[in-house]
Formats: sequence, C-alpha cells, structure tokens
Amino acid sequence: MSRKQVASMGHFILLADEIDQAEPTLVHEMTHALLSHLELPLWIEEDIATAMEHTVGQDSVDPSYVLNRRSDMQHRHGRYWNEQTKIGFWDGSAFSNGAASELAYDMAHLIVSELRRDFPRFATFAKAVSVHDGGAEAARSVYGLPLDAFVDSYLEVWR
Repeated sequence: MSRKQVASMGHFILLADEIDQAEPTLVHEMTHALLSHLELPLWIEEDIATAMEHTVGQDSVDPSYVLNRRSDMQHRHGRYWNEQTKIGFWDGSAFSNGAASELAYDMAHLIVSELRRDFPRFATFAKAVSVHDGGAEAARSVYGLPLDAFVDSYLEVWR
C-alpha cells in the first residue's frame, strides 16, 4: 500500500500509553494526508509534518539539553551517513529504518530549515520537486547543486 493510499483512508492509530501525544500525532498525520496529493519526497514531507506537529503543545525544553543533544546528533550523523546510507535518506527508506530513523528526521529538518531561509526559492523548489528522484532534478534546477551537497555540507563540519 502506498503512502497516498494510507493517507486517503483517514485512519490513525494512537497507542493508549501515548495518549498525551494524541494531538501532535494527529496534527502530524493530518499534515501527511493534506500533503499526499503533492507527491513530495518523504524527506520534505516528514519535515513539514514534524514542523506542524511541533507547533502543537510541545513542552519547552531546557536549552542545555538541546545543546548537548545537538552535539550528540552531530557525532551520530558524522558516523552514520555515507554514500550508501544517503540513498536511503533520499528515497525515504531511512525514515522507517530503526536506528537511522531519528537521524533521517533530524537531517530532513536541518536541510529543509536551511532551504526555507530563502522562502521564494524554496517554494519554487517545492513546486518542481519530484518524489520519483527524491528532488534531485529540482535541486539542480533551482539551487544548481546535486542533492548530496545539502547533506555533505553538514557532514564536512561534523567529521
């Protein structure tokens, strides 16, 4: 079953022991449903859905925790991503791959946040992007860069 078929079915599963997360989870999944007609690559769609989720009722976090967590994530990113694992990011398979999942969501957030800084250009990119190539052609056309350049710019600093 494709993502599009699942989204159109309108069913969400919430675990009883995670009921406190019902609202952000519903916002996240409803965002997927609303975006399904656009056929965005998963790395873009997940960042948008996660950003919407975080606009709803997320508790504030101690800034020192965020700084320590960011440092830990940078080390993990530096160790994990290589030519082979990046394929899983661009084709979306890393988002459902246990250990890689957290890194994939974080990398998507970093990349999309950076791209959104120039929102008109990002909007052009988002309109041109194709799920079929993970956004490769749109990246070359709009940004003049291969997709891997976005990940590699972070990895150069973290390694």
